[in-house]
Amino acid sequence: KTAVYTSDNDKLFLSQLDDGVYLCQQRQKPYFFPFLSERKQAVAKHHLDSSGFLTYRFFGGYEDSERKVLGLYFYDDSESSATPSEIFWSRTEDASSLSSRR
Repeated sequence: KTAVYTSDNDKLFLSQLDDGVYLCQQRQKPYFFPFLSERKQAVAKHHLDSSGFLTYRFFGGYEDSERKVLGLYFYDDSESSATPSEIFWSRTEDASSLSSRR
């Protein structure tokens, strides 16, 4: 499919989405975008669905929030209800249990 851009900002945003997907898959770690407007959410959803990358979720802090964070995952996280902050803190706690070499 051919992408239709309405502005240079769309081109930049889609490029950032592609970079996020690449980093997510290469590093095998979730990748998050900051709060997005409803329009950017629609653009992201269309682009990700069209490219076949379906392991993403939008989080808004409450059910009907307008602006939402976009989380990209290298695994299917559709059954999880974890928020980005819960994922971050769980990974931080895991890392703090590791001993450092000196």
